[in-house]
Amino acid sequence: MTDAPSLPDPERSRVVLAGAHTYEYLENLPAVGNNLKKLREALTDSSICGFSPDSTTVLEQSATPNELLDATYDAADSCTDTLIFYFAGHGLTSQRYDDLLLAIPGTEKRRPHTAVRFDDVRQAILSARKAVRKVVILDCCFSGRAMIGSMQDATDLAARSDIEGSYILTAASETKAAISPPGETLTAFTFELIDILQHGIQHESEHLSMGAIYDSLHARLSGKGRPTPQQRNRNAGSKIILARNKSFTNRQDRINAVYEYMIQKGKEEREALDPAVLQKEAETEHLSYGIRINKAKILGETFPEFRGRALRLLYEMMEAPDLCGRDFIWGIEAFGLLSPESTGGLCDALTEIAMARENRDAYRWSLSDRIAACRALRKLGAENAATHAMTYMMRDNSLNMADQIGATRAALKSYPEAENSALQRLWDAGEDESAEKAERITALQILCEFSPESLDAATILIKKIRAS
Repeated sequence: MTDAPSLPDPERSRVVLAGAHTYEYLENLPAVGNNLKKLREALTDSSICGFSPDSTTVLEQSATPNELLDATYDAADSCTDTLIFYFAGHGLTSQRYDDLLLAIPGTEKRRPHTAVRFDDVRQAILSARKAVRKVVILDCCFSGRAMIGSMQDATDLAARSDIEGSYILTAASETKAAISPPGETLTAFTFELIDILQHGIQHESEHLSMGAIYDSLHARLSGKGRPTPQQRNRNAGSKIILARNKSFTNRQDRINAVYEYMIQKGKEEREALDPAVLQKEAETEHLSYGIRINKAKILGETFPEFRGRALRLLYEMMEAPDLCGRDFIWGIEAFGLLSPESTGGLCDALTEIAMARENRDAYRWSLSDRIAACRALRKLGAENAATHAMTYMMRDNSLNMADQIGATRAALKSYPEAENSALQRLWDAGEDESAEKAERITALQILCEFSPESLDAATILIKKIRAS
């Protein structure tokens, strides 16, 4: 049994913070200087990360590529716990090799040798043989290109089981620009990162992992319409602990408080309910079927003595000719929850809908109807049937390619037992030359979202598709 991930050892860890805010040939980025200062303050704050100031190297305006690389190699040589490399500034791409270049003050776009090749940074980080964990954070344009390649040496991993993992966090994908908003003192990505470190994440554990930080960054930036960050991790890298969670409070106390509140709230709501009113609302024809079905369900669940009446009302509504597909499925689910002894036949009906075999007066089941039927199957305990139907939908020729991809994404989000089949379906869709280019690219992008290890192969295929 392995120990739970812990905070980095301040004395055995090393941090390299690099960046450039004033350029000779590129646009200046005044916010970068503030990035380095504020991030150093957060990382060395004993109440957050507690890294040693003596072990934190700040390179604000590296004069040459070698200066930045030498500092990284020095940190790698002396690190025996956690190695962190951060860069903020302009990110460029090499026209010939299509790789990522980190721009320093004297970098010229047409002279790649005046910038720092990220591949060289990668090699410096990989040289840290005694480092247990490695974290790379890039706040620059095209930083997603850093993910093309491995932050772990496969041979070394096989021989050294004590390496917990490595993690790359980037401000943007390989084709997106990062943002340094005019007038703001920090870049968009680093502002959110520092804010998370300084204030924590609510409802998270006592310590913040890189995975939790990424999830919060993604939600914050996408919510503001800004470029979304990307991540790549190897060997449980997302579980690397970076900081104490400043928003953490005793979880059990919170759980107990919520539990007591729910008990009291449920008691009050039940006391306020009137079965006669519920029955009348379930019978009222001018209300929507969705509302009526819900009222009948509450009536049967809250007042067992009215369960028979609730079931009769649900049955009558499901027989109505003008009931839409989604409400029909909702009615079956409600009936099954109130009458567990009848779930066998009801699950058979839901399976027929999910497989698009049920022809209810020539009603054509939409993809959302079929997914809803699978969801109802799971609520009624028919997990295997739901998974089988979702797997079937991924390759159902009666659906167009966009709907097949939509079903595959839904399966990846809610049906972990179908993950392998779903990932293979996305790859097959990407290779399907008969499909539209946009659909093939969408399938491969979803594949990368749920399977970061597929990024290299998917990126190559996307380039081929775009070039064809």
